[in-house]
Amino acid sequence: MSELKQDDVLFIVKLLQESAFDELHVQTGDLTVHAKKRPGERALESEPRSEPDAPAPEVSAKGPARAMRSPLVVPEGLTAIRAPIVGVFYRTPQPGAPPFVDVGTSVSEEDSVCVIEIMKLSRTVSAGIRGRIVQICAEQDEVVEFDQILFLVEPIAEEAQQ
Repeated sequence: MSELKQDDVLFIVKLLQESAFDELHVQTGDLTVHAKKRPGERALESEPRSEPDAPAPEVSAKGPARAMRSPLVVPEGLTAIRAPIVGVFYRTPQPGAPPFVDVGTSVSEEDSVCVIEIMKLSRTVSAGIRGRIVQICAEQDEVVEFDQILFLVEPIAEEAQQ
């Protein structure tokens, strides 16, 4: 994917505008896109990369921390499932499908709990823990930031599961 379409660029700009980050840097194939929110600077720059056939897109963002809708401190006894990347959060595998999990759902480490999409590339997020979902901290179609808390889970000891 070395060519970005207008929809892809608009999506990148939307991600940046809806986040607390000042910059967004995306590399894919032979193209690098660097978007900034600072006044007086160009809003969007892009430049070709010299390495051909680069691996899957690499996305990084930087900027000030902000008060997120999800808790900043995980309550004692609970574990957070966090966003592994910046992107759009989806509770369902596809439109109209039931959510992967709801409050009260028991999950194991390998169970899928959501999908995060960036530039039409989807990444399924696994629970990574055995437990019970006690809170869903992100909203459907919300742009989430790297490491943002998506779910709170009450861990279940392996003995209790058997």
